[in-house]
Amino acid sequence: MKLFIFLLFFSTTLKASSEFTLYVFKSSVGVDWSNPKNLAISVVKNEIYKYFNGNDRLLGHVAVGLKCGNKEVITGMRAARGENRRMVLTEGSGYGVLFHVFPGALEKTENLREEIKRKQASAEVHSIHYTLKPEHCERMWQHYENHIKQKGEFNYGFPLNTLAGEGGGCSAFGISFLQIAGLVDPEHLKAWSGSVWVPEELIGPYNTKRYTRADEPTHPPDGGGKPLSVLDIILSDKARAWGVENQGKYLEFIDPDTMFRWIESLAQKSPAPYKLERIGKSIEVKLDLSSL
Repeated sequence: MKLFIFLLFFSTTLKASSEFTLYVFKSSVGVDWSNPKNLAISVVKNEIYKYFNGNDRLLGHVAVGLKCGNKEVITGMRAARGENRRMVLTEGSGYGVLFHVFPGALEKTENLREEIKRKQASAEVHSIHYTLKPEHCERMWQHYENHIKQKGEFNYGFPLNTLAGEGGGCSAFGISFLQIAGLVDPEHLKAWSGSVWVPEELIGPYNTKRYTRADEPTHPPDGGGKPLSVLDIILSDKARAWGVENQGKYLEFIDPDTMFRWIESLAQKSPAPYKLERIGKSIEVKLDLSSL
């Protein structure tokens, strides 16, 4: 009888501690992907607002929390050394930045924990919490360890195979945990994602070479066209619309601001089959996948 009670307690504890959370940070004024001009304008606006409100999540952000038994991490992918801002604002890469591999880094648990707590109090970060089977949680943990083993932590940007551990942008990195465990909802992914054909004339120099260590010198451009500034894009006739299919360079993306609005939309209508919880002024969507 004592053995049965112990096993029941152990099983319940293990199940309760198999958890995954997507933390979704909003940008200051949103990111407008409707056309190249509006995207450039929204980037400039978010950069300006940073000096007033301190929000340095220029395009929004996605971080992850993973707890499997006694193992726990809160982390996310970011560009290291401020390279993303330099490329956008001073290097004249235009939309080469969308195809550029930046030096990257994994964010530290203690730093993110403090930022999340602070921003939950002001509704600047929402979250999606998943209760998991232990085996799904362990698969996610192995994915996290493989990301480090394959030196993915040193590479940030859109054109990377995140599932293979190459690195990636913050949102692709976050969603990859659900993908690797076979738990991503296709409807959710469709609601959070977008795609565009970027006109070649708007693509400046970019790098495609991956990094293998944190102190590796910045790689020079090995692709793209001539340099052009954010102002060049805003003033360009080519920036009035994205290209049509097979004209330009194709990009798929997962947008943190779209994810943020999706969470808020659930609070404005019947949330079923979701459960919602308020943490400070922020919203957490709760999904129980432990029976899958």
